[in-house]
Amino acid sequence: DVYKRQVSTQSTGGAMSSKKYYSAPPTYYGGNRPTPNDALINQSDEKTDLPRLPVKYTTGQKIFVGLFFFLICCFVVIITMLLAVDWNKPWLEEYWNIQVSPGDLKWYNESTKIHQIKYQVGGQRIKIYPGTYYWIFSQTVYTSPGAIDKQIGPSVLIVKTNETSGAVTESYFLTDQNGGLRQVIGYDTNLNDTIIPSGAIMINQSILQFWTSYGHQNASYAGEVDALILLNQTSSTFSQYYPSSFRPQVSLLIDNYIYYYISRGSLADIVLARSGSEFNISYPIYEFYNGTNNKGAPQFISSIDKTIVPVVTNATSQFDVEYNPKLECYLMLSANNDSLYLRTSKYPWGPWSVPSLVYLDSTSSKPMYYSYFHSELSNSTGEAMFVSYCREDMLPKFLQFSFFKR
Repeated sequence: DVYKRQVSTQSTGGAMSSKKYYSAPPTYYGGNRPTPNDALINQSDEKTDLPRLPVKYTTGQKIFVGLFFFLICCFVVIITMLLAVDWNKPWLEEYWNIQVSPGDLKWYNESTKIHQIKYQVGGQRIKIYPGTYYWIFSQTVYTSPGAIDKQIGPSVLIVKTNETSGAVTESYFLTDQNGGLRQVIGYDTNLNDTIIPSGAIMINQSILQFWTSYGHQNASYAGEVDALILLNQTSSTFSQYYPSSFRPQVSLLIDNYIYYYISRGSLADIVLARSGSEFNISYPIYEFYNGTNNKGAPQFISSIDKTIVPVVTNATSQFDVEYNPKLECYLMLSANNDSLYLRTSKYPWGPWSVPSLVYLDSTSSKPMYYSYFHSELSNSTGEAMFVSYCREDMLPKFLQFSFFKR
Protein backbone atom coordinates (compact mmCIF):
# COMPACT_ATOMS: atom_id res chain seq x y z
CA ASP A 1 0.00 0.00 0.00
CA VAL A 2 2.96 2.25 0.00
CA TYR A 3 3.60 4.20 -3.14
CA LYS A 4 6.63 6.11 -4.24
CA ARG A 5 7.04 9.31 -6.16
CA GLN A 6 10.09 10.77 -7.75
CA VAL A 7 10.84 14.30 -6.72
CA SER A 8 13.55 16.71 -7.83
CA THR A 9 14.63 19.36 -5.42
CA GLN A 10 16.55 22.52 -6.13
CA SER A 11 19.81 22.97 -4.29
CA THR A 12 21.14 26.32 -3.11
CA GLY A 13 23.23 26.66 -6.23
CA GLY A 14 20.24 26.06 -8.53
CA ALA A 15 21.46 22.68 -9.74
CA MET A 16 19.23 19.63 -9.52
CA SER A 17 20.18 17.28 -6.69
CA SER A 18 20.07 13.54 -6.75
CA LYS A 19 16.73 11.80 -6.66
CA LYS A 20 15.05 11.13 -3.30
CA TYR A 21 11.91 9.24 -2.41
CA TYR A 22 9.26 9.83 0.22
CA SER A 23 6.47 7.60 1.38
CA ALA A 24 3.05 8.49 2.77
CA PRO A 25 0.14 6.36 3.94
CA PRO A 26 -3.05 6.59 1.88
CA THR A 27 -5.08 7.38 5.01
CA TYR A 28 -4.29 10.11 7.53
CA TYR A 29 -5.04 9.73 11.25
CA GLY A 30 -5.74 13.31 12.16
CA GLY A 31 -3.81 16.55 12.15
CA ASN A 32 -2.55 18.49 9.11
CA ARG A 33 -1.77 16.76 5.90
CA PRO A 34 2.02 16.26 5.69
CA THR A 35 3.98 18.22 3.14
CA PRO A 36 6.46 16.50 0.83
CA ASN A 37 9.37 17.78 2.86
CA ASP A 38 7.84 16.22 6.01
CA ALA A 39 7.56 12.91 4.24
CA LEU A 40 11.08 12.74 2.86
CA ILE A 41 12.87 9.61 3.83
CA ASN A 42 15.95 10.76 5.63
CA GLN A 43 18.16 8.27 7.42
CA SER A 44 19.12 10.84 10.07
CA ASP A 45 15.46 11.30 11.14
CA GLU A 46 14.35 8.71 13.79
CA LYS A 47 10.67 9.75 13.82
CA THR A 48 7.99 8.05 11.77
CA ASP A 49 4.30 8.61 11.37
CA LEU A 50 3.58 4.94 10.66
CA PRO A 51 1.09 3.25 13.09
CA ARG A 52 2.66 1.26 15.96
CA LEU A 53 2.34 -2.50 15.94
CA PRO A 54 0.71 -4.21 19.00
CA VAL A 55 3.14 -4.92 21.89
CA LYS A 56 3.84 -8.59 22.35
CA TYR A 57 4.71 -9.94 25.86
CA THR A 58 6.87 -12.93 26.49
CA THR A 59 5.51 -15.96 28.34
CA GLY A 60 7.58 -15.05 31.43
CA GLN A 61 6.16 -11.56 31.53
CA LYS A 62 2.61 -12.88 31.30
CA ILE A 63 3.23 -15.31 34.19
CA PHE A 64 4.73 -12.54 36.33
CA VAL A 65 1.81 -10.18 35.74
CA GLY A 66 -0.73 -12.94 36.43
CA LEU A 67 1.02 -13.94 39.64
CA PHE A 68 1.17 -10.32 40.79
CA PHE A 69 -2.59 -9.82 40.36
CA PHE A 70 -3.26 -13.19 42.03
CA LEU A 71 -1.30 -12.12 45.13
CA ILE A 72 -3.15 -8.81 45.24
CA CYS A 73 -6.48 -10.66 45.21
CA CYS A 74 -5.31 -13.01 47.98
CA PHE A 75 -4.22 -10.04 50.11
CA VAL A 76 -7.61 -8.36 49.70
CA VAL A 77 -9.45 -11.58 50.63
CA ILE A 78 -7.30 -12.10 53.76
CA ILE A 79 -7.80 -8.52 54.96
CA THR A 80 -11.55 -8.86 54.39
CA MET A 81 -11.65 -12.08 56.41
CA LEU A 82 -9.65 -10.58 59.29
CA LEU A 83 -11.96 -7.59 59.46
CA ALA A 84 -14.94 -9.92 59.57
CA VAL A 85 -13.58 -11.99 62.50
CA ASP A 86 -15.20 -11.39 65.86
CA TRP A 87 -12.15 -11.65 68.11
CA ASN A 88 -14.30 -11.65 71.23
CA LYS A 89 -16.20 -14.85 70.42
CA PRO A 90 -15.33 -18.10 72.21
CA TRP A 91 -13.08 -19.36 69.44
CA LEU A 92 -11.93 -22.31 71.56
CA GLU A 93 -15.31 -23.87 70.85
CA GLU A 94 -15.11 -23.13 67.14
CA TYR A 95 -11.54 -24.11 66.28
CA TRP A 96 -10.45 -26.49 69.05
CA ASN A 97 -11.70 -29.62 70.73
CA ILE A 98 -10.86 -29.81 74.43
CA GLN A 99 -10.61 -33.21 76.03
CA VAL A 100 -10.80 -33.21 79.83
CA SER A 101 -9.50 -36.14 81.85
CA PRO A 102 -8.84 -36.68 85.58
CA GLY A 103 -5.43 -35.56 86.75
CA ASP A 104 -5.12 -37.32 90.07
CA LEU A 105 -1.51 -36.88 91.10
CA LYS A 106 -0.13 -39.69 93.24
CA TRP A 107 3.01 -37.75 94.14
CA TYR A 108 0.89 -34.90 95.53
CA ASN A 109 -1.21 -37.28 97.60
CA GLU A 110 1.96 -38.87 98.95
CA SER A 111 3.32 -35.44 99.92
CA THR A 112 0.16 -34.61 101.85
CA LYS A 113 0.17 -37.97 103.66
CA ILE A 114 3.59 -37.26 105.14
CA HIS A 115 2.10 -34.35 107.09
CA GLN A 116 -1.39 -35.91 107.41
CA ILE A 117 -2.95 -33.01 105.50
CA LYS A 118 -6.75 -33.15 105.36
CA TYR A 119 -7.41 -30.30 102.99
CA GLN A 120 -5.73 -27.32 101.42
CA VAL A 121 -6.88 -24.13 99.76
CA GLY A 122 -4.86 -22.53 96.96
CA GLY A 123 -2.05 -23.95 94.88
CA GLN A 124 -0.92 -21.00 92.76
CA ARG A 125 2.56 -21.67 91.39
CA ILE A 126 5.55 -19.81 89.99
CA LYS A 127 8.82 -20.98 88.51
CA ILE A 128 11.78 -20.09 90.70
CA TYR A 129 14.53 -22.13 89.01
CA PRO A 130 14.65 -24.34 85.91
CA GLY A 131 12.61 -27.40 86.85
CA THR A 132 11.79 -26.04 90.34
CA TYR A 133 8.38 -24.56 91.20
CA TYR A 134 6.86 -22.85 94.23
CA TRP A 135 3.22 -23.68 95.06
CA ILE A 136 1.63 -21.58 97.78
CA PHE A 137 -1.53 -22.51 99.69
CA SER A 138 -3.46 -19.97 101.75
CA GLN A 139 -4.82 -22.45 104.30
CA THR A 140 -3.90 -25.99 105.32
CA VAL A 141 -5.59 -28.25 107.86
CA TYR A 142 -3.59 -31.21 109.08
CA THR A 143 -3.58 -33.64 111.98
CA SER A 144 -0.95 -32.73 114.54
CA PRO A 145 0.48 -35.11 117.16
CA GLY A 146 -2.29 -36.09 119.54
CA ALA A 147 -4.83 -36.42 116.68
CA ILE A 148 -5.74 -32.74 116.92
CA ASP A 149 -6.64 -30.89 113.73
CA LYS A 150 -4.54 -27.80 113.28
CA GLN A 151 -4.91 -25.02 110.74
CA ILE A 152 -2.06 -22.84 109.54
CA GLY A 153 -1.80 -19.99 107.10
CA PRO A 154 0.24 -19.80 103.90
CA SER A 155 2.47 -22.83 103.35
CA VAL A 156 4.63 -23.78 100.38
CA LEU A 157 5.07 -26.98 98.38
CA ILE A 158 8.24 -27.26 96.29
CA VAL A 159 7.76 -29.27 93.08
CA LYS A 160 10.67 -30.37 90.89
CA THR A 161 9.97 -31.61 87.36
CA ASN A 162 11.60 -32.73 84.15
CA GLU A 163 11.49 -29.58 82.00
CA THR A 164 10.78 -31.53 78.77
CA SER A 165 8.20 -34.11 79.85
CA GLY A 166 6.74 -32.42 82.93
CA ALA A 167 7.24 -35.56 85.03
CA VAL A 168 7.63 -34.80 88.74
CA THR A 169 10.98 -35.91 90.15
CA GLU A 170 10.60 -34.58 93.72
CA SER A 171 8.10 -32.72 95.89
CA TYR A 172 8.15 -31.60 99.52
CA PHE A 173 6.58 -29.01 101.83
CA LEU A 174 8.74 -26.36 103.46
CA THR A 175 9.07 -27.17 107.13
CA ASP A 176 10.07 -25.36 110.31
CA GLN A 177 12.69 -26.29 112.93
CA ASN A 178 10.39 -28.94 114.39
CA GLY A 179 9.64 -30.61 111.06
CA GLY A 180 6.11 -29.25 110.88
CA LEU A 181 4.64 -27.22 108.04
CA ARG A 182 6.22 -23.78 107.87
CA GLN A 183 3.97 -20.75 107.70
CA VAL A 184 5.82 -18.48 105.29
CA ILE A 185 3.70 -15.35 105.91
CA GLY A 186 3.44 -14.52 109.59
CA TYR A 187 0.53 -12.98 111.45
CA ASP A 188 -0.86 -12.82 114.97
CA THR A 189 -2.85 -16.04 115.43
CA ASN A 190 -4.72 -14.52 118.38
CA LEU A 191 -6.42 -12.08 116.00
CA ASN A 192 -7.72 -14.91 113.78
CA ASP A 193 -6.64 -13.11 110.64
CA THR A 194 -6.99 -14.86 107.31
CA ILE A 195 -4.13 -14.44 104.87
CA ILE A 196 -4.91 -14.74 101.14
CA PRO A 197 -1.70 -14.84 99.05
CA SER A 198 -1.63 -14.34 95.28
CA GLY A 199 0.33 -12.70 92.49
CA ALA A 200 3.72 -14.23 93.31
CA ILE A 201 6.53 -13.73 90.79
CA MET A 202 10.26 -14.46 90.63
CA ILE A 203 12.43 -11.35 90.16
CA ASN A 204 16.15 -11.94 89.81
CA GLN A 205 16.89 -14.26 92.76
CA SER A 206 13.98 -13.19 94.97
CA ILE A 207 10.32 -14.18 95.25
CA LEU A 208 7.92 -11.25 95.28
CA GLN A 209 4.70 -12.26 97.03
CA PHE A 210 1.49 -10.24 97.44
CA TRP A 211 -1.23 -10.99 100.01
CA THR A 212 -4.21 -9.51 101.81
CA SER A 213 -4.88 -9.86 105.53
CA TYR A 214 -8.54 -10.15 106.47
CA GLY A 215 -9.57 -9.87 110.11
CA HIS A 216 -9.00 -7.05 112.56
CA GLN A 217 -8.09 -4.95 109.55
CA ASN A 218 -8.18 -5.50 105.80
CA ALA A 219 -4.89 -4.52 104.20
CA SER A 220 -2.72 -5.64 101.31
CA TYR A 221 1.03 -6.19 101.44
CA ALA A 222 3.99 -7.08 99.26
CA GLY A 223 6.86 -9.15 100.63
CA GLU A 224 10.17 -10.24 99.18
CA VAL A 225 12.55 -13.03 100.15
CA ASP A 226 15.62 -14.63 98.63
CA ALA A 227 14.43 -17.90 97.05
CA LEU A 228 17.55 -19.85 98.00
CA ILE A 229 17.27 -18.79 101.65
CA LEU A 230 13.55 -19.63 101.73
CA LEU A 231 14.26 -23.13 100.46
CA ASN A 232 17.19 -23.90 102.73
CA GLN A 233 16.62 -22.11 106.04
CA THR A 234 13.81 -23.51 108.18
CA SER A 235 13.15 -20.13 109.81
CA SER A 236 12.96 -18.15 106.55
CA THR A 237 9.64 -16.32 105.90
CA PHE A 238 8.38 -13.13 104.26
CA SER A 239 9.36 -11.16 107.33
CA GLN A 240 10.17 -7.98 105.37
CA TYR A 241 7.03 -6.58 103.75
CA TYR A 242 5.42 -3.26 102.84
CA PRO A 243 1.86 -1.99 102.42
CA SER A 244 0.60 -2.43 98.87
CA SER A 245 -2.04 -0.38 97.08
CA PHE A 246 -3.54 -3.57 95.65
CA ARG A 247 -3.24 -7.37 95.66
CA PRO A 248 -2.93 -8.76 92.13
CA GLN A 249 -4.37 -12.18 91.40
CA VAL A 250 -1.69 -12.87 88.78
CA SER A 251 1.72 -11.36 87.99
CA LEU A 252 3.45 -12.09 84.67
CA LEU A 253 6.86 -11.00 83.36
CA ILE A 254 6.43 -10.07 79.67
CA ASP A 255 8.90 -8.07 77.55
CA ASN A 256 10.70 -6.35 80.46
CA TYR A 257 7.45 -5.45 82.21
CA ILE A 258 5.65 -7.10 85.11
CA TYR A 259 1.92 -7.19 84.38
CA TYR A 260 -0.52 -7.39 87.31
CA TYR A 261 -4.12 -8.59 86.92
CA ILE A 262 -6.22 -7.03 89.69
CA SER A 263 -9.79 -7.97 90.58
CA ARG A 264 -12.26 -5.40 91.86
CA GLY A 265 -14.76 -7.25 94.03
CA SER A 266 -16.17 -10.82 93.97
CA LEU A 267 -18.02 -10.43 90.66
CA ALA A 268 -16.53 -7.31 89.18
CA ASP A 269 -13.96 -6.02 86.73
CA ILE A 270 -10.36 -7.02 86.13
CA VAL A 271 -7.94 -4.15 85.60
CA LEU A 272 -4.34 -4.38 84.41
CA ALA A 273 -1.30 -2.64 85.84
CA ARG A 274 2.38 -2.91 85.03
CA SER A 275 5.77 -1.92 86.39
CA GLY A 276 9.35 -2.21 85.24
CA SER A 277 11.05 -5.57 85.68
CA GLU A 278 13.44 -3.97 88.22
CA PHE A 279 10.75 -3.81 90.91
CA ASN A 280 11.38 -1.64 93.99
CA ILE A 281 9.24 -3.13 96.75
CA SER A 282 9.59 -0.11 99.05
CA TYR A 283 8.74 2.42 96.32
CA PRO A 284 6.90 0.72 93.46
CA ILE A 285 5.93 2.70 90.36
CA TYR A 286 2.86 1.42 88.52
CA GLU A 287 1.11 2.24 85.27
CA PHE A 288 -2.50 1.26 84.60
CA TYR A 289 -4.02 0.11 81.33
CA ASN A 290 -6.60 2.55 80.00
CA GLY A 291 -7.65 1.24 76.59
CA THR A 292 -5.99 1.51 73.18
CA ASN A 293 -5.30 4.44 70.86
CA ASN A 294 -6.59 4.80 67.28
CA LYS A 295 -3.77 2.54 66.08
CA GLY A 296 -4.68 -0.25 68.48
CA ALA A 297 -1.65 0.24 70.74
CA PRO A 298 -2.24 -0.05 74.52
CA GLN A 299 -2.28 3.11 76.62
CA PHE A 300 -1.10 3.22 80.23
CA ILE A 301 -1.62 6.03 82.75
CA SER A 302 0.06 6.68 86.09
CA SER A 303 -3.01 6.65 88.36
CA ILE A 304 -5.97 4.36 88.90
CA ASP A 305 -9.55 5.60 89.30
CA LYS A 306 -13.10 4.45 88.69
CA THR A 307 -13.04 5.47 85.04
CA ILE A 308 -10.10 3.22 84.11
CA VAL A 309 -10.83 0.73 81.32
CA PRO A 310 -11.07 -2.89 82.57
CA VAL A 311 -9.66 -5.74 80.48
CA VAL A 312 -12.52 -8.06 81.56
CA THR A 313 -15.90 -7.19 83.06
CA ASN A 314 -18.14 -9.26 85.36
CA ALA A 315 -15.38 -11.75 86.14
CA THR A 316 -14.83 -13.89 89.23
CA SER A 317 -12.33 -12.59 91.76
CA GLN A 318 -10.12 -15.70 91.60
CA PHE A 319 -8.54 -16.60 88.28
CA ASP A 320 -5.24 -17.41 86.61
CA VAL A 321 -3.52 -16.30 83.39
CA GLU A 322 -0.74 -17.86 81.33
CA TYR A 323 0.52 -18.08 77.73
CA ASN A 324 -0.07 -21.32 75.80
CA PRO A 325 2.41 -22.01 72.94
CA LYS A 326 0.10 -24.53 71.27
CA LEU A 327 -2.81 -22.11 70.97
CA GLU A 328 -0.46 -19.12 70.51
CA CYS A 329 -2.47 -16.98 72.88
CA TYR A 330 -3.01 -16.10 76.52
CA LEU A 331 -5.52 -18.14 78.52
CA MET A 332 -7.55 -16.99 81.51
CA LEU A 333 -8.94 -19.74 83.77
CA SER A 334 -11.72 -19.01 86.24
CA ALA A 335 -14.12 -20.99 88.43
CA ASN A 336 -17.72 -20.09 89.13
CA ASN A 337 -20.04 -22.29 91.20
CA ASP A 338 -19.64 -25.77 89.67
CA SER A 339 -17.95 -24.78 86.38
CA LEU A 340 -14.55 -23.92 84.92
CA TYR A 341 -14.22 -21.38 82.12
CA LEU A 342 -11.49 -20.31 79.70
CA ARG A 343 -11.03 -16.97 77.96
CA THR A 344 -8.46 -16.27 75.25
CA SER A 345 -6.53 -13.24 74.03
CA LYS A 346 -3.63 -12.56 71.67
CA TYR A 347 -2.26 -9.87 74.00
CA PRO A 348 -2.00 -9.50 77.79
CA TRP A 349 -4.41 -6.53 77.71
CA GLY A 350 -6.97 -8.18 75.43
CA PRO A 351 -9.40 -8.04 73.88
CA TRP A 352 -10.42 -11.14 75.85
CA SER A 353 -13.01 -13.51 74.43
CA VAL A 354 -16.25 -14.33 76.17
CA PRO A 355 -15.80 -17.29 78.54
CA SER A 356 -16.03 -20.85 77.19
CA LEU A 357 -17.33 -23.55 79.50
CA VAL A 358 -14.68 -26.30 79.62
CA TYR A 359 -15.63 -28.36 82.67
CA LEU A 360 -18.72 -28.97 84.80
CA ASP A 361 -18.70 -30.83 88.13
CA SER A 362 -22.04 -30.94 89.90
CA THR A 363 -21.12 -33.76 92.28
CA SER A 364 -20.87 -31.37 95.21
CA SER A 365 -22.97 -28.49 96.42
CA LYS A 366 -19.84 -26.61 97.46
CA PRO A 367 -18.62 -24.09 94.88
CA MET A 368 -15.33 -24.28 93.01
CA TYR A 369 -12.71 -21.63 93.61
CA TYR A 370 -8.95 -21.07 93.49
CA SER A 371 -8.48 -22.42 89.95
CA TYR A 372 -4.89 -22.43 88.66
CA PHE A 373 -2.82 -23.53 85.67
CA HIS A 374 -0.03 -26.07 86.18
CA SER A 375 1.79 -26.14 82.87
CA GLU A 376 4.91 -27.35 84.68
CA LEU A 377 3.25 -30.79 84.91
CA SER A 378 2.83 -31.02 81.12
CA ASN A 379 5.25 -31.20 78.21
CA SER A 380 6.65 -27.94 76.85
CA THR A 381 4.52 -27.92 73.66
CA GLY A 382 1.31 -26.83 75.39
CA GLU A 383 -0.71 -29.61 73.72
CA ALA A 384 -1.87 -30.76 77.16
CA MET A 385 -2.05 -28.84 80.39
CA PHE A 386 -2.96 -29.49 84.00
CA VAL A 387 -5.27 -27.25 86.02
CA SER A 388 -6.36 -27.42 89.64
CA TYR A 389 -9.36 -26.15 91.56
CA CYS A 390 -10.44 -26.25 95.17
CA ARG A 391 -13.57 -26.98 97.13
CA GLU A 392 -14.04 -26.51 100.84
CA ASP A 393 -12.91 -29.30 103.16
CA MET A 394 -11.02 -31.31 100.53
CA LEU A 395 -7.68 -31.47 98.76
CA PRO A 396 -7.30 -29.67 95.41
CA LYS A 397 -8.53 -31.59 92.38
CA PHE A 398 -6.50 -31.79 89.18
CA LEU A 399 -7.65 -32.03 85.57
CA GLN A 400 -5.79 -32.45 82.30
CA PHE A 401 -6.89 -30.44 79.26
CA SER A 402 -5.81 -31.67 75.82
CA PHE A 403 -6.29 -29.46 72.75
CA PHE A 404 -7.05 -30.84 69.27
CA LYS A 405 -7.60 -28.84 66.10
CA ARG A 406 -11.09 -29.28 64.63
